[in-house]
Amino acid sequence: MNQRRVSLLFLTLCGAITVATIAWAQSEIRLEEPVENFRVPKFNEEGYREWHLKAAQGTYINNNEVLINDMFIRQFAGDGSSEAIATLETAQATYYIDSSMIAGPGEILAQSEQFKLTGLDWVWQAKENRLTINKKAKVILFSEIGSIIE
Repeated sequence: MNQRRVSLLFLTLCGAITVATIAWAQSEIRLEEPVENFRVPKFNEEGYREWHLKAAQGTYINNNEVLINDMFIRQFAGDGSSEAIATLETAQATYYIDSSMIAGPGEILAQSEQFKLTGLDWVWQAKENRLTINKKAKVILFSEIGSIIE
């Protein structure tokens, strides 16, 4: 091979590497940028859906926290049925991945066929399916609950 052909081959190879590097750099996920319109399903050990989170935007904070905007969660019985048993809605929350806990300082709306619940400064512990509202809790019941409240 002559010198000119080797130089041309070398330049072509360098150009291909440069183009590949630029394409890779542009395609890699940038954690500082929010993810738009995302969904996170949660399944139980039997493989049935427990809940499904969807949101307008999620922003990575660290390995355990994601800031969520315009969150909507559908809760399911976890038995294979496709009908939602309750929903949770809020404008802003933080999802703590390690503990499957979601919390927010603003208003939360939780509702089902039996109740409607609103309040501020809340924590939802998904594993226990427990919603704690710390301020201005309001409950509307749509059906009888018996004598559990006296």
